[in-house]
Amino acid sequence: MIITKTPLRVSFIGGGSDVPAWYNDNVGRTLTATIGLHVYCAISRHFDESRYRVAYSMTEDVDSLEHMQHDLIRCALRRCGFVDGGIEIHTIADVSGQGTGLGSSAAVTVGTLNGLYRMMGREATFADVGKEAAAIEMIDLKGAGGKQDQYAVAKGGVTSWAFQSRDPVVSWVDHKVSPLVLAQWQATLVLYPTRMARDSRKMLARQRDGLLGQYGSLYMHNLLQWFDEAEQTLLAGRMIDFGRILATTWLLKKRINPEASSPALDALYERALHAGAIGGKICGAGGGGYMLLVVPPEKKRLVDEAIGTKGRLVDWGVPGSQVVYDDEGHHE
Repeated sequence: MIITKTPLRVSFIGGGSDVPAWYNDNVGRTLTATIGLHVYCAISRHFDESRYRVAYSMTEDVDSLEHMQHDLIRCALRRCGFVDGGIEIHTIADVSGQGTGLGSSAAVTVGTLNGLYRMMGREATFADVGKEAAAIEMIDLKGAGGKQDQYAVAKGGVTSWAFQSRDPVVSWVDHKVSPLVLAQWQATLVLYPTRMARDSRKMLARQRDGLLGQYGSLYMHNLLQWFDEAEQTLLAGRMIDFGRILATTWLLKKRINPEASSPALDALYERALHAGAIGGKICGAGGGGYMLLVVPPEKKRLVDEAIGTKGRLVDWGVPGSQVVYDDEGHHE
């Protein structure tokens, strides 16, 4: 058996600029950090060499890839050449796998690929895995999302990314964040479940369509003008300033795609601000999932009460996807 451990991620700024609708004509930029919440994939040989068994929120036991409903795992198996059966894959996550906005789909794809690569004895860099995982979601499944999630969870850490069509190789800057600043992040960056579900594929499609419009493009240009300042304030641990930038860029994100929020989400966000949060955003494409807020530690209890749930404090900049167990000694 092989077990992989892949982190989830938070995208602080620039989400949406990592899609072809934007970077075919512009430079996309995002700033991401992996967090101490994970997806685990356990991969082993199926006792029946002609079948596949996949267990997640449901269990499938099928005799061909064509009958497998889990799109991401099906495509990963096909791309790795496991087309005759004999494979069993179980996934376990620290959060719900549906519409979190924390990159859980990318974590499943990357974790599955890493495990299959180990089984094959194939060596691959995080960039190789990120590229393959992004191709599964963007090409094989014709999704409307971008590339940042797959690269971010494969690499780990705190990273600034750049995307542009004239250079198909994604470029990045790895940020070495001091323990003192990471401690400030852990004390003030709080994740709250909104308990509002959304279809991430539909939200991503609406975000893409918004970028193609005249005003959507203008708002994205305005949003990216904040990138350098957001990066500098976050890496310096100036959390109050960073919270205010998040509040500004969240308003711009809603103008690109008005469905990124809703009256209920807006009301939840306003209650949090009234209780003492400095600013924040809905993670991912929006519409539901998790809300990231910058909350001074002395205000957290009040914000928890305003939202109606205890906010989650997590570790930041954790390692990327890795094989944590291999009882067959496969070649690394």
